[in-house]
Amino acid sequence: MTKLYSVASSDWRIRIEADDACEAAVEGTSLQYRRFGNKLNLGFCVVVIDESGVLNIFKTSAVLQDIGLHSLSKTMHELGKAVDE
Repeated sequence: MTKLYSVASSDWRIRIEADDACEAAVEGTSLQYRRFGNKLNLGFCVVVIDESGVLNIFKTSAVLQDIGLHSLSKTMHELGKAVDE
């Protein structure tokens, strides 16, 4: 059964119907990437909130990996490590 989710990162937000929060994160980010390409702003996390207000947070690098954007995923992962140091 699909639910409605709000998916956000950096300065964007999109509403997505999906079976679960993980699927919503991947589909929402993928849709925004197809729309904006390299001009898409990404934070270090993708925030997903379902209709009942349940919050899920995903690492952007993992979401990008699931989309198939392996090089960008690696870059985000390395940037995240540098910030943690």
